[in-house]
Amino acid sequence: MNVGRNGENPGLPSLAPYDGHNVHAEMCNLTRWFVENIAFSWDYSLDHEHALASGTLETILEDLSQLKYGALCGGLSLLMATVAKRHGYDAMTMNFGSDRGPESHLLVLVRSGSGESVFYDPTLGCYSGKSDGAPASIQQTIELLRERRGEELRWIDIGPRNRPLMYCTDSSPPLPVISPPHRLGQRRAVAMTDLSFMAWFAWGSIWHWARSRNAAVQCIFDCLRFTISTSGEAEAEALAAQLRDIAH
Repeated sequence: MNVGRNGENPGLPSLAPYDGHNVHAEMCNLTRWFVENIAFSWDYSLDHEHALASGTLETILEDLSQLKYGALCGGLSLLMATVAKRHGYDAMTMNFGSDRGPESHLLVLVRSGSGESVFYDPTLGCYSGKSDGAPASIQQTIELLRERRGEELRWIDIGPRNRPLMYCTDSSPPLPVISPPHRLGQRRAVAMTDLSFMAWFAWGSIWHWARSRNAAVQCIFDCLRFTISTSGEAEAEALAAQLRDIAH
């Protein structure tokens, strides 16, 4: 992981201005920054809504990168969308899965210069794409799901397939670790965990929940039909309605 053992700040994410730049490349770099520099944590998770209301974005990201605490998918996605919007990018968040249980996952949706929006996942380090690695827009995703061709979609990996995991040393790590743990204090530790396993764990639980609701759910991208909420923009709400309305 890029955070030093003395808590050195590895540098906050930087983005080129939106106009005239390769949005996909910038969002892949930003996604990678969140994976490499912010720990995933159940035990010591940032209250991101309170933090954003009471502190600056720069301070929050610096505290996170120095392992003062970690974040769940909600905090990671909200913070990534906030960073992107600060630099002029059109970014929204969308939540999928169950609204009454843990089987849910939050993603960031960012519009490219051509007007098409692509999903980026700062938790699992990937973007929505096709088998050839090309980005798949939400419009393409909706059409493929309507045509029952969701198996043509892929989550395309970005960068290293591991990330820091922060946990309470009073119990075993909540996910398998692939590096020796480093103690951060009397009760906290951080170690690396495997992102492929995290993706299987996260989307697998959502897929099983979705299958219990509708046996026609066949692939991971079918889970996007179960849209819980968005960051509230009119466009995001309209897209969520299209996803919910897809015939199963």
